Amino acid sequence: TNLDSLISKGYQEAISNLEIIRNSLDSLESLASPDFNNFIINPEIQFEIPNLSDSLKKTIYDKQNQNFVRFTEIEKILKQIYETGNYAYVKAEINRTTGNLYLIYKAELNPKLETYSVTGLNGEAMKIFRKFWVENSDKYFNSKTLYKLYNDLLWSFRNNGKSLQNITEFRYNYSSGTLIINVNSGILDSILIQGNSKTKPEIILRETNFRKNFPLQIEELQSSLQNIYSSNLFKQVSLNLEVNPESWRSLLYIDLVEKSSRNLRLSIRADNERNLQFFVDVRNENMFGTGSEAGITMSGGLKNAEVRIETKSNRFFDTYFTYSLSAFYKFRDIKTYSEIIDLDKKIFEVNETGTYRDIRYGANFLLGTQIERIGTIFGQISLEELNIREVSGIQLENSSTQLLKLKFGGRIDSQDEFPFPKKGINLNYYYETAQNFHTKEQAFTKMLIDYEQYIGLSNNVNIKPRFIFGFADKTTPLQEQFRLGGENLFYGMFEDQLVGRQILLASVEYRYKMPFRIFFDTYLSLRYDLGRIWENAEDIRFKDLRHGIGLSAGFNTPIGKASFSAGKSFIINKGISDDTFVFGPLAFYFSIG
Repeated sequence: TNLDSLISKGYQEAISNLEIIRNSLDSLESLASPDFNNFIINPEIQFEIPNLSDSLKKTIYDKQNQNFVRFTEIEKILKQIYETGNYAYVKAEINRTTGNLYLIYKAELNPKLETYSVTGLNGEAMKIFRKFWVENSDKYFNSKTLYKLYNDLLWSFRNNGKSLQNITEFRYNYSSGTLIINVNSGILDSILIQGNSKTKPEIILRETNFRKNFPLQIEELQSSLQNIYSSNLFKQVSLNLEVNPESWRSLLYIDLVEKSSRNLRLSIRADNERNLQFFVDVRNENMFGTGSEAGITMSGGLKNAEVRIETKSNRFFDTYFTYSLSAFYKFRDIKTYSEIIDLDKKIFEVNETGTYRDIRYGANFLLGTQIERIGTIFGQISLEELNIREVSGIQLENSSTQLLKLKFGGRIDSQDEFPFPKKGINLNYYYETAQNFHTKEQAFTKMLIDYEQYIGLSNNVNIKPRFIFGFADKTTPLQEQFRLGGENLFYGMFEDQLVGRQILLASVEYRYKMPFRIFFDTYLSLRYDLGRIWENAEDIRFKDLRHGIGLSAGFNTPIGKASFSAGKSFIINKGISDDTFVFGPLAFYFSIG
């Protein structure tokens, strides 16, 4: 990244100028010396320093023996000897005798490391210390080596995420020859929550991965910060850690700014199938400070509507399961169609034959768990009453059925944007079984897999393949059967044009983001669909597959996605030639919101 490059350039620049900086500091130090103007002439250099390297002796001797020597130069040499880390003290003496001048450098070695007293070390840090002790025990200690040990231990704490673990004592006992190292436990002593005027403290703490009186790690802070923010109860979340430098007691502040829990959401949608539809959601998203939601949702228009009362939460008590309990009433008007297909005469007509109303009401309870913040798996039990009422056109017997349904499924959604993702997948799958509530006989079983993926070829170009497969047994009632058609499923078909118990659909879409805006971000797409619905499994024949192709213009508006599309479905009869394509009627679609 640009920031990493900037840091690297700064580091390299500092390294290249390090010698200049050091010389400048030495010059300033010399000027500040009270002996700046003092000097000696032609001294004889002598050394009373054990274990001083021959190379350093030679450097000093060649530079100062029988020469003009400033006191500041002597100070610089003493500093150089001391910085080797081997000596407890260094000094220089000037002795004058008759006709002779002596400059004598003296030093005393650091004492030996005879034993050690270590508390609080374990794991990697203990391995570092043991390696040090094997290499340095019963030897004169070197202060630079001890300083490196100190830093290596601190590095091991931080590298293993131990945010609060520190070295509280690191010293050498001269009387006993003992190296003493004490390390604190790194536990979190206190937690203080601030800013939660409504949310209960236990609701906040259950989202954290750290605990009072337990060691604290940096990964726990990071994940806890994300968990608290993801609860959707707070506008701002920050964690501030304070450690008393004397007692080493730690205090973690959790600072919060709560969101308003009472919300009203309004939305509107219009499309060619359902006309104008409204959406109203009234909700308290933090009931009694417990983080649970309760609300009522009303949506739809003249051709479809739903009223749902529900309570739900991202945490079922203190578990990591989510739950939802709801009661609902909804209806949906569904058109029926007849198809006239004559491959010999190349006739492919679709005619509307009537409308019936699918009415259902009931209650359900869902229990699930999240998958790494991008998906869920769930189990759901529902009690529903299903009704069919004739609206117009067709002769359909009114019916009513009560079902007890058990459903297992999940969803994975890693899409990066909505409603025009650039990358990511969207996977929905479920298995459902139901029985008649009164007779207890099995009513039906069905399953579905719906997978789509957005693949970015460039900043403006995306490919989206999609695959749907569904299977249901022969006892599946009309209201529970699969449906195919409409702008989002199959170009050239009307919504719910095909109905059946087996579904297979494969499609691929090419989408291009225009380099200019037509009021809003504008997208053009071309999609090819291949699929079919069959009444029963034994009716499946791949030669019956329908084809569909269509174009769409989409706009990312402030009220949601707006799209205008057109497409045709067609059948291929006996191979590929000019005479084998039988096209259905041209279908137009629009949707806003």
